[in-house]
Amino acid sequence: MDFAKSLFRSTATSTTATMSSSSTASTATTKHVVCVTEADSIPGFYAARACLISRDWAKVVCQVNDDKDERAKMLAREGAHLIKMSLDNADHIKKHLLCNIDAMVMVPPRGFDAVKKVKCVMDAIEELKMPIMMPEPETAVRGELKLRALVLSSCILAGFHMEQPGTPGSAAASAASSASSASSPAPTRGPHDKNVMKLWEQIEREVHHRCKHATLCRLGFPMQAMFALSEVMMNKGIMPLNFGEGDFAPVNLKDAFHGITMIACELLNKAKQPAMPMFKQAAGKQQPARPMPTHHGQVYTLTGMQLVNAQKLAQTASQALDAPMPYRAVDDHEMRRILDASSGLTMYEIEEFMASARVIRAGKMGIRSPDLERLIKRAPTTVDKFFAENKNMFKPRGGRVVAAALLDYF
Repeated sequence: MDFAKSLFRSTATSTTATMSSSSTASTATTKHVVCVTEADSIPGFYAARACLISRDWAKVVCQVNDDKDERAKMLAREGAHLIKMSLDNADHIKKHLLCNIDAMVMVPPRGFDAVKKVKCVMDAIEELKMPIMMPEPETAVRGELKLRALVLSSCILAGFHMEQPGTPGSAAASAASSASSASSPAPTRGPHDKNVMKLWEQIEREVHHRCKHATLCRLGFPMQAMFALSEVMMNKGIMPLNFGEGDFAPVNLKDAFHGITMIACELLNKAKQPAMPMFKQAAGKQQPARPMPTHHGQVYTLTGMQLVNAQKLAQTASQALDAPMPYRAVDDHEMRRILDASSGLTMYEIEEFMASARVIRAGKMGIRSPDLERLIKRAPTTVDKFFAENKNMFKPRGGRVVAAALLDYF
């Protein structure tokens, strides 16, 4: 934490200068207000930063659980409007969070009670009869309720869905799984990791069932997850992973949330388009409705475009860091011990990492989706560029995940 504080002090001046110009541009170009939930979590921090540095929002409202957290304080300095509250009371959510917002980027809570809290948010939206919950003709009438876009950042792994029956690519995923299982050791499960995938599936099901217009964005394995190993990489010069021989396409959270922010903004811009002309029609015939904005109700899979395995990841890191970083295969027990001792992750985040490793090891993450490239209109960040840009991130003096996430922007 000492490192995080010194880092924060050294970057505060440059951060404030950069963000003041960005905030001015945002105010001048739009009147839209976006809300980001769980902004003091790692993914929530990236979501809020993506909103703050864009020119598309006049105001960025950030729900946080702890306004004294280093990430929350940095967001506040950069112009975010913090609301300290827990997502466990629908009345509080209606009163303090949903008032006068145009779009919501929902980053689910990072805990085993996440489904319960997501239900509270959906209850609040439903009770207020927000337009996003209604058919399009009613949306145009209720002008006093502003919410027009809901985008869920789902950390359920892209490969997990590819194995489901009837899903495009499921046959390929099953074949990869069978091939990998023959050479991979049986996974060792912790007390909660077998429930993590079900938890994320329940979150998606809850949001989709309650709000058909919500846009779901499924993130693959984030490059920033490697920050959890920064201390052991610095101190021992190795990259320990329990991924077996499985392939995966790491995605940079900056790219992913840039795309998610663009989705929210495009939904609002298209919603502002004038409705189709209304003509008098015979009794019993319905009036033509305004076309649905493109992203409403869509599901996107956000991955990088490079397939790597653990060995290739270590080789790429060695080249980008200009230092040997040999890969060391470890079992789940050793991986859990490393994460618990040096990463700064919560119990839930450790279980999520372990569940990710299981899916990669089973060969179910070996997919590349073009969705992110189409959204951000450029190639996503490559693995070597990520390590090259973050050389100091993997050599912090006692650094932890919080410090790494903060420094990733400078």
